[in-house]
Amino acid sequence: MVCLDLIGECDIEQANSVPYDIAEAFINYIYDHIDCFKLLIMCAEGTEYANFVENMVRLEVMGREMMFAILRDRKIVFRQLNPVDSHLLTHAYFASIFDVVTHGFTKEEALRYGRTLVTFYNAGMRALIGI
Repeated sequence: MVCLDLIGECDIEQANSVPYDIAEAFINYIYDHIDCFKLLIMCAEGTEYANFVENMVRLEVMGREMMFAILRDRKIVFRQLNPVDSHLLTHAYFASIFDVVTHGFTKEEALRYGRTLVTFYNAGMRALIGI
């Protein structure tokens, strides 16, 4: 919850740089365990792991709600996403991240794509919530 800590302690601009580091670390983790992620993303249907992506989305949405609470506590004006929008946008983000697995990207391609995705997603999210 590094991003949440930063929002609580410092300028929001500094917190906005964290997603790049997190995405890079996540992509590195995926490629360090690529065979496991291929199974999770492409072959889990009918197993106890079939909801892996949905579980990731649920955790991220919960983290966003914690971020919104911190923003409210700091008296920062923003527009809170409704739960459906929050879920759908988060699901789209994770689906995009996991496309590197399903499309067979090299690690280098995935890292470049991750930076592009985070840039796009952060700009859109900031526009939606107004900060």
